[in-house]
Amino acid sequence: TVGTSFTVSPGTTFNHNKNFGVWIQNNNAAKVGFKNFKFNSCNMEGNGSDSEQGYGGFFSGLEMLGLDNMYVEGNKGKKEGFGIKITGILGRAFAINSSWIGESQYPLVIDGEKKWGTISNSIIDRTPYKTEADIYLNSNWYNNEPKITINNVMGKVSLKVDTEGNMPMNGIDWTTKIVSNEIDMQYRDWIKIFNSDNPILIRKINGIHPGRKIGIINYTTKTLTITIDGELMFNNRSYNIPPNEAHEFLVDGYPNEGKLRPVAK
Repeated sequence: TVGTSFTVSPGTTFNHNKNFGVWIQNNNAAKVGFKNFKFNSCNMEGNGSDSEQGYGGFFSGLEMLGLDNMYVEGNKGKKEGFGIKITGILGRAFAINSSWIGESQYPLVIDGEKKWGTISNSIIDRTPYKTEADIYLNSNWYNNEPKITINNVMGKVSLKVDTEGNMPMNGIDWTTKIVSNEIDMQYRDWIKIFNSDNPILIRKINGIHPGRKIGIINYTTKTLTITIDGELMFNNRSYNIPPNEAHEFLVDGYPNEGKLRPVAK
């Protein structure tokens, strides 16, 4: 039946397989039988030793994926090894909690459109591999939708998230354009701006209020400066964000309520 959920019993192992421990791929949301999966206290270890790519778990296009108290370790392949990969254009929500995901070249990868969820109370570690990060986030969020929150997690987030390789606050939103020099940050903590052919001027930011912190990242492909109009700044001077830089702002209170004050790096 469409919409049926499936729970994997505690203690189940998915170990030492040729290509992957678990592979679940939904290519048709209208016909797929199971769209919601929960794995509780399961083991995905040592998969992919004889394949081009090895996966502890590959999950594509699921409506909801829960991974709780998981042990995922030592997944590798001749080319690449992944601990957990959550991907696909149909997928939505996920929750990873109280888990160990380690000893893979890419321990945790989350990509594809509209992913949102939480990673909490977990250790994610690429050791002994010398890849750049433990957690790779490469998804795009849209207005009024939640995003990825990381809380109490040991593990470095990929450079695709910000220029320092950190996860700032609760997540980052990707945008390809600014309409009429205006952006909406009502549901966003950070916004990443890219793929612009012209210099960018921001005259209005919606959804800001005193006490909030927001951030803007300049990833324009033609190394264009982003300028924030002086009326938005606490000192009334226009503010520039150079290419490939992430700048954080505090939304000021009295006497400059609603204006942006740059946070010192």
